[in-house]
Amino acid sequence: MNVKISYFGIFFALLIVFAAKSYAIDFWSLADQSTYRCPGGVVAIGDSDNAVREKCGDPLEITSREDKGPIWIYHFGQARFMYYLEFVFGKLQRILSTPCNRHNYECFDLN
Repeated sequence: MNVKISYFGIFFALLIVFAAKSYAIDFWSLADQSTYRCPGGVVAIGDSDNAVREKCGDPLEITSREDKGPIWIYHFGQARFMYYLEFVFGKLQRILSTPCNRHNYECFDLN
C-alpha cells in the first residue's frame, strides 16, 4: 500500500512540475514575421519605437527579459494571436506571434 502511495506522490509531483513549466510562452519558439499590420498601418523591422506607437498605439503591456530589450505586447480586438515586438536601441528588431489572447495570463509569461 505504501509503495502505491509513494509512486502516486512522485507521479503527482512530476505532473505539477511539468504542467507549471508548460504554461510559460517559450519566446524563442514563436513565429518570426517581418511586418505587422496595426490599425494605423503596417510596421516593419527597423521602424522606430515612435513610428510603431503612432501606427499601433500603446501596447497592451511592455515587458522585458534579461537578455533582451523592451518587448511590447499587442492584441487587437477578437484576434486569435498576440504579437510581441522586440526593440533594441529604439528600433524594432523582431516581430513574433503566437495563438493566444489577452485573457490568458500565460501569454504574458515569457521565458
